[in-house]
Amino acid sequence: MLELQERSLLKKTWKPMFFALEGPDIVYGTPTAGQAMSSSARFSDVADEVGRFSMEKTWSVFERDGDGYMFEVHNPRSTSQTVMKAATRELRQEWISRLKQRIREIEEGRVAPRSTGGPARSEEESARSGENMRQKEITDALVAMGFLRSHAEKAAASSADMNQALEEVMKVQLAAADTSSAMQASARTSSVSSGSRSRLPSSTSAGTGTTGAGGGGHRGMAKCGNCGSGFSYPVGATRVQCHSCGVINNLPGGGDQPKPDTVELQCGFCKTRVALPMGQKSFTCAECSVENSVP
Repeated sequence: MLELQERSLLKKTWKPMFFALEGPDIVYGTPTAGQAMSSSARFSDVADEVGRFSMEKTWSVFERDGDGYMFEVHNPRSTSQTVMKAATRELRQEWISRLKQRIREIEEGRVAPRSTGGPARSEEESARSGENMRQKEITDALVAMGFLRSHAEKAAASSADMNQALEEVMKVQLAAADTSSAMQASARTSSVSSGSRSRLPSSTSAGTGTTGAGGGGHRGMAKCGNCGSGFSYPVGATRVQCHSCGVINNLPGGGDQPKPDTVELQCGFCKTRVALPMGQKSFTCAECSVENSVP
């Protein structure tokens, strides 16, 4: 019996397992109750299989320093390696010798390597399984810290460890906040523009009178004498109220009506002076847009 190292985000643990060699595979499993492993016993009789590694000729085995008599079964094409620990130095040396011998047999063709379609998982599948487990652990840890699961999953997918994941999830969160702010600002701008367009038709056609039906559907263009805003008017109209500041403008060629008297006032907020026709009850300041009542 050996111990298999299991790694999580926060710690490494050792789990006792029965191990056996079956062709190119290292098979491991938990002991069956009441059974003891012996050299003559079949693995399936004494253990419940948990998993297996399918070795290839490029694999290697060597001792590891650290806690007890450790050794590593190294797959050069994987970032997640298999580390085991024996109870004695002799047992470790025995397993290292057996594994090296099996790798030589695979290299020499005496033991056929497992095809990817066989029951054992290939190293790519094993690495992918370990990667998925690592991402899930990182995601769960980030969610427990209060991050959104969608942000945590995105950060875990691009991170090698928890420290990197914390940096990535903060970047993802900030990017999401910036995107949300930009969308809200765009929505506000669209709303204001839509509101401005909705007011234009009623104000540009706010003529106070026309001289008969002259002009048909033709329209003229003029500029407000108060705020300078341009507007259109039906040909033949005598006066039109400005859609911007509300001042009523006399139109050229609109008849022989006398020009109304004007009064000079100032905005109650910004003190900008403005000349208004007599009788006008209010005006909107062209400088600060404050609505003023005329006394």
